[in-house]
Amino acid sequence: LRNASPDDFAAAKQIDKTINEAEREAEKLVTQIIGKFTTTGEDLRFIIGSIKITGTLERVADKTKNCIKRLARLSQPLPEAVANDLARAAESVSAMIPLALDQLLDYRE
Repeated sequence: LRNASPDDFAAAKQIDKTINEAEREAEKLVTQIIGKFTTTGEDLRFIIGSIKITGTLERVADKTKNCIKRLARLSQPLPEAVANDLARAAESVSAMIPLALDQLLDYRE
């Protein structure tokens, strides 16, 4: 965030690929869950919730990454307040993803 470079942009692209792969893995998990159970109301709510969680987290992470990339190209160094807000946003997404995935993996009726 503080000193963007072409290497940082390449790293951001790799992070984007990692996020997309994680989304595909979560979708596979949901598909496996659907295949294992005869869906009841509760199961269906869980499946729909799982799909919404993964999609929402992917969008938040992607938008945060795009903001960082675009702002870093426009202004170097980034204004302190902007850099701090973007760092907090990235940290928040990083903290949310494992918690959300744990909820999905530890699901019990």
